[in-house]
Amino acid sequence: MSLTRDIARPSLVMNDNPPEQRRLAARHIASRARDAKECAELLSMLGLSPDDGLTREE
Repeated sequence: MSLTRDIARPSLVMNDNPPEQRRLAARHIASRARDAKECAELLSMLGLSPDDGLTREE
């Protein structure tokens, strides 16, 4: 008998979300991160990039 088992976990990747939701998520992460490195790591974990935080005008 195995002591470990696969537990289904929801995906954290936000690729299927609308652009506005991705933009808001990226901006929220950027506002909470301690520094640029942490921000980049958190964005990456969620499948986001710094460009996701930009509006079309930016």
